[in-house]
Amino acid sequence: MRRVRSSLIFALALTLAVSVSMTSCGGKTGGPDPRFVLVSFNLPDISGIPLNQALILTFSEDVDPDTITLDTLRVIGATGPFFEATIVDGNLVALLPRTPNFGDYSDVGLSPNTTYTLSLPVYPATATIRTPDGKQLVEADSFFFRTLGTPTFVEPRRAVVHGLVPSQGGRSDDEGCLQNIANALYVSPQVDASVIQTG
Repeated sequence: MRRVRSSLIFALALTLAVSVSMTSCGGKTGGPDPRFVLVSFNLPDISGIPLNQALILTFSEDVDPDTITLDTLRVIGATGPFFEATIVDGNLVALLPRTPNFGDYSDVGLSPNTTYTLSLPVYPATATIRTPDGKQLVEADSFFFRTLGTPTFVEPRRAVVHGLVPSQGGRSDDEGCLQNIANALYVSPQVDASVIQTG
């Protein structure tokens, strides 16, 4: 009887010790990852990227926009890159390269035939991307991508404003209306088209 009792106490103590060590040491129990990590990047190690392709990163939690800096999100190439905007929407971060205005493309955001490296410092670095509650980024792979050799761009989406039909003084398709409807945004006639910014 005494032998069974001591075996039972030993088994109970062992079970208790294992369960305490798993909870105190951060052992996983099959739930979601509690760490703040980079989940994906839309251009992972590929070539043939248009010069105005947006770079989109997805994180495991919402991102504090104030922590997106040149030190915490690094995109490095032989020349550039130059971004028009950095957009943070919840757990998504998008970098929008500058679209050139000059015919020689000297003001382009991403240069032709250039390899870029994207890297993000992680904890224990002091400058890291953080969540709004201060959790630091703890895991992120580095990626490269290569732009096309010739100045090639993704056609930006444009607003399509439906106004008068040609018989009432409007323009027909052969008079210059947008031809690529698959790459268009519909704008209702009730919307003031003058407030819409187009590429």
